[in-house]
Amino acid sequence: MKAVRVSLTIIIIAVVCIIGIAWWRGNRWTESRENNRRVWKQDNITQIDENGDGLVDEEIVTDPATGKTTVRRDNDHDGYFDLQYELGQMGVATNIRKIHEKAPRH
Repeated sequence: MKAVRVSLTIIIIAVVCIIGIAWWRGNRWTESRENNRRVWKQDNITQIDENGDGLVDEEIVTDPATGKTTVRRDNDHDGYFDLQYELGQMGVATNIRKIHEKAPRH
């Protein structure tokens, strides 16, 4: 009876560890360099630092349920997103609007 409890405990701990590792791998940012820019990706979010100051200059978020892609841009590199728009069919910007939201730092 005690051996069964110990075995079940070990199995439960192993399952929790596997789930934790899978969650961690899916929720971490991966960094790369593309065309002299730092690019971070996590699931459906891409963040780009164009000038190397550690602040995000462009954020691209795609909603997997709808396929809608929203872009926020810091055009003047002051640390605040200035512009938000959606990418429509053929990559055409729609619903363009001015915003003033603090850009995240990596």
